[in-house]
Amino acid sequence: MTNLEGDASIISLKDDMNIIKHETIESNMRSNIAFCGSCVRGDDGVFLVGSENKLISKFKLDFKDMQVERIGFYKGHSNSVRHVAASKSTKHVLSTCEDHSLRLWDYNTYEPKLIFSGH
Repeated sequence: MTNLEGDASIISLKDDMNIIKHETIESNMRSNIAFCGSCVRGDDGVFLVGSENKLISKFKLDFKDMQVERIGFYKGHSNSVRHVAASKSTKHVLSTCEDHSLRLWDYNTYEPKLIFSGH
């Protein structure tokens, strides 16, 4: 399990949908954090999670040990991330946020390429 910002655990792998439970520990209290998720490449276990902490985290699932490791993150939204998806070519990530913006990210460099405001 990852302990970079809390614990992530797989609840279900069903019908091409990953349901992840992510808990953070703040001020000695456990709290669940809202998130949205997207499976990027099912064969190698990479998936994206957008959350209330304004980040989109890229995780890798080790299918053998069922361990999750955060391998990177996209930072730039000013409010909760509500949707995230990767292009089939895995060159880009598209995210939507409560700050009324859409962002197109470079999948590998984690940098925003385009920002659409007011959506």
